Amino acid sequence: DELLESLEHGSTIIDGAKVERVATNALLMLISTAQTAKQENIEFSISNPSESMLGAIERLGLNENYAPLIKG
Repeated sequence: DELLESLEHGSTIIDGAKVERVATNALLMLISTAQTAKQENIEFSISNPSESMLGAIERLGLNENYAPLIKG
């Protein structure tokens, strides 16, 4: 709910630098949020994703979904 609420205020950047573990559902939720943001013409990105986060994205085959979202 907080994530979607942040989109109501405009551009949203998630800092992934301190992510140690991430659930599959959380990664799918971020993709869903990005799709909502795109529909509303709001910038949504993930900055500095940790190695753990990048590894989870890779293992789940979500690289294509995340490529446009990751900054830095």
